[in-house]
Amino acid sequence: MMKAIRYIHASDLHLDAPFLGISQRLPNGQRLTQKLHDATFTALSRLESLCLEQHADFLVLTGDLTNSEEQSIRARLALHAFCQKLAKAKIAVYIICGNHDPLKTSRHTIPLPENVTVFNDSVEQALWLRDNEVSAVIHGLSLTNRCEKRNVSQLFSRDLAHKDCFQLGLLHATVHGSDKSECCAPCSLEDLQRTGLDAWALGHVHKAAVLADTPCITYAGSPQGLAINESGNHGCYVINAENHEGQWRCQTTFHALAPIVWQTVRVDIQGLGEMPLLVNHVVSALEKARTELSPQARCLFVHLVLSGTTELDRELASHSDELLHELAYLQNESPELWIHHLSLETNGPHSLEAYRERDDLLGACLREAQHLAENSSLQEAFFAEALQPLLHASPLTKLLPPLDDKLRLTLLNDAQKICLARMEDGRVH
Repeated sequence: MMKAIRYIHASDLHLDAPFLGISQRLPNGQRLTQKLHDATFTALSRLESLCLEQHADFLVLTGDLTNSEEQSIRARLALHAFCQKLAKAKIAVYIICGNHDPLKTSRHTIPLPENVTVFNDSVEQALWLRDNEVSAVIHGLSLTNRCEKRNVSQLFSRDLAHKDCFQLGLLHATVHGSDKSECCAPCSLEDLQRTGLDAWALGHVHKAAVLADTPCITYAGSPQGLAINESGNHGCYVINAENHEGQWRCQTTFHALAPIVWQTVRVDIQGLGEMPLLVNHVVSALEKARTELSPQARCLFVHLVLSGTTELDRELASHSDELLHELAYLQNESPELWIHHLSLETNGPHSLEAYRERDDLLGACLREAQHLAENSSLQEAFFAEALQPLLHASPLTKLLPPLDDKLRLTLLNDAQKICLARMEDGRVH
């Protein structure tokens, strides 16, 4: 009977990710710069400890180990030291390159130790030996550029020379339905299952997921979330593969590694008409989010969303910075809690329709906003002209989310709130 195999699947380390534009937006945010910059390296150190604690047979890293094709010296040195420590523990490391660290840009001035196998741009097989006998076959392929549109999963197939051994495929790809943004080496679950391999370890999607049990198909996600849309715990999978009557079955266990966690916290302030009550209500929600963090988390970054009908609607719109200042003390507790953005989805006690009927500048502004909201072509043209200086400033463009229909309506809604807060005199005419 073949012995069980324990391996760890990690991916998308994005070492040296800069977290552009985050610390500058926060009160006293400059002191966060180093903490943010070190986050991916902290996650790597925790991955190293996990490999040693779990006595892993081998580790697979499925692409995007560095954050960009430049591959900083710090990132490459950290990866080299990491692999050296695993080598001392006799843990093999199998690596493929992704779209952020494509094979053609790899630098060899800091060579990796002998326990590391980096797969080439065609499907290769690496044999993992236990007691000088082949126990596992790892199949892998590295991407060579940032935009791989081929379905390269079709190039994989089971190695019949070792048909009874555990066989694992490594691929940096987009499985249909797993990512709605950038499509990289697209494939389907059926494509992966048809290869006859016992398991797949995938990279590219930053959210951990088990896509199938037989064969076991996993996205490890990223060990450290890089933005607010990468919320929740991030880490890797420890996978135990056992042979039952000729079929390999895998048990997956997720382990959190991220020192920084991103989360959207929504707070309903319906009916709250006094600011002290609102602040207490918000603090309770934030404290609850903090208590639900994994023990590994050192810092929680929050996108705070307030919703509901309240008499404080206009005051919040015009004094949101003051509210954030009142909540700043949460940064000094452990784990630290930072509000990196506040969104208002609140309404005042009076309907906007009543304000739109007014024969003054406020009424005219609100009627124009409504007209834009109801006409998508006018709306698109308006935003293109209004934001032209910003959208054509190359350093900023990389930091901005896509200006889709949802975001345009959000900006229109925010603009109406600002108009109400700054122009309303308290009376509805």
